[in-house]
Formats: sequence, C-alpha cells, structure tokens
Amino acid sequence: MEPVEAVAIVKSMAIVLKPSYADVVRGTLNRISELHQSPIKAVQSSPGFILFDNDIFEVRKTLHKGFGAFATRDIDEGAIILTEKPLMKAENMTIYYEFEKLSYQQRQEYCNLAFWEKLGPAPIAIFKTNRFEITRAIGGIFPKSSRFNHSCHPYATCTYTYEEVEDTLIVTAIKKIMKGDEITISYTNTPSTLPENYGFECDCPNCATTTTNNYNFRNFEKKDR
Repeated sequence: MEPVEAVAIVKSMAIVLKPSYADVVRGTLNRISELHQSPIKAVQSSPGFILFDNDIFEVRKTLHKGFGAFATRDIDEGAIILTEKPLMKAENMTIYYEFEKLSYQQRQEYCNLAFWEKLGPAPIAIFKTNRFEITRAIGGIFPKSSRFNHSCHPYATCTYTYEEVEDTLIVTAIKKIMKGDEITISYTNTPSTLPENYGFECDCPNCATTTTNNYNFRNFEKKDR
C-alpha cells in the first residue's frame, strides 16, 4: 500500500504538455487567416488613409507604394523623428512562438505590415520583410518604423539606431526634411538585393536610370497592394 502522503502529492500534480512546433505553427496560421478577414483592412486600403500621425509626420496610404511616412512640418537635420519600442523580438526559429505571446491587438498590428510573399508563410515573411537588426541573431518588429519606405544613400532622409539599455529604436533625420516630403531610410547598401529580399526595385534617382519601379508588396489589407 502506497503512503497516503505520496498519493496525495501525485494526484495534486498537474501535467503540462508544451505544444509541439507544428501545433504552434498551425495555430498561428489559423489566427492570421482570421485576422485577414477583418473589415478594417478594406478601410485602410483606401489611398490617403492616415494610419498614424504625430506632431512631426504622418503615415498614410499612397497610390503605388503602400503606406509611406510624410513630414507634416519642416524637420531639422539631427532631429529625432520617432522613438519606438519593439512589438516583438525573435530569432528565425522563434517567430511563431513569439507571435503567440502577442495580444489580439498586437497581432492585428503585426499582420497589417506589408510583406514579400516569396520569403515564406505570412508570419515568417512579415518578420523578414520588416525586421530591424537588434543583434546578429535577433530581429525586432517596430510597426511605425516599418512604414518608412526605402531610398538609397544619399537620398534617404533618416537613419536609425537601436538603444539596447532602453530597448528602443531611435529614428533621426540625417538632412533637412521639408513639410510634405516623404521620409525614407536605406534598407540596404546593395540595391540589387531589394527584389529578392523585399519584392521591389528602388526608384531613387541613382537607380531609376537602370530599373523600373516594381513594387510587389503583399499584405493582409489587399492582395495586390
């Protein structure tokens, strides 16, 4: 006969099974599919729709490049345009797990970001398209900062740094930006990699002479954004 105390301990123990990676992936894809059906997306797909604004710039829908950030007043060189905490941080192998930790509202914000569908399933493609490097292995998603479109140097008008202690991305103007101008950053120093990694070709003055603007971003608002 087993001791009464030992039996009580065994019966009181809860068995917690960690979901398999396949279960997490399946759950994430189902949730993203549900978010895709949101009626909010139709409203946000209208040109001119303002997604975000502050006293420096606004993020609005454009005709050909999805969302873009535009100065609502003159911005001096060196001025801080935006400081932003990460919505999510992950390594490539933890994207699904980190997505599952987000609230419903945070998941909506994540799924609203543009992505290049050839990078993989939506959760992976969104992350790869919009990640800012935090360390060599870890990337962060900063939804507002992701709305700055690309332009090659020296035409990009802002740059960014990640402040580890504050866990904050800081976007700073690197030249004078006039009211109404689009605020842009450089995604890469190698423009030839843009089609493969982001799904578009650069149309800055340097690149426009040899390439044709060809934005093919996909998102959950509209399949042919």
